[in-house]
Amino acid sequence: MSLSEQTSTFVESTFEAEQRSRQWEPSGALGWVLLAFLLLQYIVFVSMTYQSKPFWLDEVFTYYTASASSVGRVIQVQMTSPVGLEPPLYGILAHVSLVAFPRHHKAIRIPAAIGFLVLILCTFSFLRRLGGVKLAVIATALLLASQSLYYASDGRPYGVMLGMWGATLLFWQSARRNLRWPPLTALAVAIAIAINDHYFAILMPLPIVIAELISFRQRGAHRGRVLFAVAIGYSSAVLWLTFLKAASLYGKNYRDSFHLYHLTNAYRFMLLWLPNSKYIGAFISALFGLFVLAGIFLLVRRGVFRESERSAEWMALCISCLIPFFGAALAYKSHGTLEPRYVLYAVTGFCALAAVGIGALVQRTMGLYVALILILAVACAQEVSVVQENRVATRREEQPLPQTSPDQTVVMADYGKFLGVESETERSSPRLAYVYDRKQETKYFHTDYTTRTILNAAAIAALPVYDADSFLKSHSAFAVAGWRDYDSWWFHSWSDKNLRIDSVEKEGSWTIYHVSVLPPRRTEYGCEAAFGFDMFDQCSASRKF
Repeated sequence: MSLSEQTSTFVESTFEAEQRSRQWEPSGALGWVLLAFLLLQYIVFVSMTYQSKPFWLDEVFTYYTASASSVGRVIQVQMTSPVGLEPPLYGILAHVSLVAFPRHHKAIRIPAAIGFLVLILCTFSFLRRLGGVKLAVIATALLLASQSLYYASDGRPYGVMLGMWGATLLFWQSARRNLRWPPLTALAVAIAIAINDHYFAILMPLPIVIAELISFRQRGAHRGRVLFAVAIGYSSAVLWLTFLKAASLYGKNYRDSFHLYHLTNAYRFMLLWLPNSKYIGAFISALFGLFVLAGIFLLVRRGVFRESERSAEWMALCISCLIPFFGAALAYKSHGTLEPRYVLYAVTGFCALAAVGIGALVQRTMGLYVALILILAVACAQEVSVVQENRVATRREEQPLPQTSPDQTVVMADYGKFLGVESETERSSPRLAYVYDRKQETKYFHTDYTTRTILNAAAIAALPVYDADSFLKSHSAFAVAGWRDYDSWWFHSWSDKNLRIDSVEKEGSWTIYHVSVLPPRRTEYGCEAAFGFDMFDQCSASRKF
């Protein structure tokens, strides 16, 4: 047999095998059973991460926003003096969670967990209609194994945004197949919720809009009601105006400028599996990428992009994989930055495409079980790694403040550590304080973002926050607690503030500076030059006259 005949035979046999795998589909009952198993797996994963994961700075921002006295107060805070720069929706949801569970500050993570649950249910239903039970089960399992699961237990808007992306796909699919008002209304509401959950969700409906326009150009199949519903959802962005005005005052202090590596980081986060296992993770990530490419190839060969009913839905999933590029353009235009979590919903498209490639190899029920076992084994390894990291981080973050004199005031240099709700006893200590100095911070760091943040948080909760000048007038001796390598204005301003370091103690990640205020310096004219040189200059000028 010649080489060309062998190649032809191999291609034909591969095509026949793929055709057979397409013909085999698990029963609907089996699909629901497997979904229930995946949901149980999700609950276990989220419970483990929920308990082990320490608070990080952005969650602290959410906590203080949600700690406002009422929903109206949350909205007012985001309109005037925000601690976090997102729209107020997640703060409202977190506030409701804190009201329901007042003694549990981690309750702010509940809306995110519910949002990711909505993503799982909606993605499964959407893909089951689009490509069958096999595709839906495999893609849902891949979602649980991806790094996006991290944000199911994160008290930030990203879990809700992911859930609304799944709901948008499902309601859009329903609206395309049944142009009645209930699915159209639900589509508009899902888009509105997402857009008012996070500013970068403004990009979320773009794959649907582009797919509808391409579908119209190819076949003239115009669904004006669908685009109208999308437009209604987009119109809710008008609610941003008052919040954007407040956020713009602080945004330049919180955000770095966009760099190209932000885009590569976004794709690396979505496509990298088991990042803590160098070689195994690289192998699994490469395999996942190959399955994504295989899925695109199979869809093209099957001609799904030419079918009138399902082509737009597949196009939307493929276009969603390009969302990070849209995010990069938005970040560049707005002089902001791009974090992987801002465009995380693109992971759904990658999981769906990879599921097509994996599904081509699954021809029997046993093959489906094997695929699920392998995927969930990766998910379990990922979760165990995350839990271990969380426990290490918790031990590191919960190092107690070293003992000092009972009557000595301790000033924390790290504003994030000061605000941290993980250290409730430290925060409520009568001898603990945070001291800000806007001029010194701007002088050495060219921004006053920590001052703005701490003052906004203090406006919500009763915090021992003091202005530097008034604090130094009433405290002749105190301690400054430095946390790790955090750089504060204190460490640049000893001479500016006429301070003397009496002693330095280091314990774990803490560095304690015992500080005393020097007496005012006397000049040759008999004037006091305290706290720098401004008073000296003024005194000298007055003596000349």
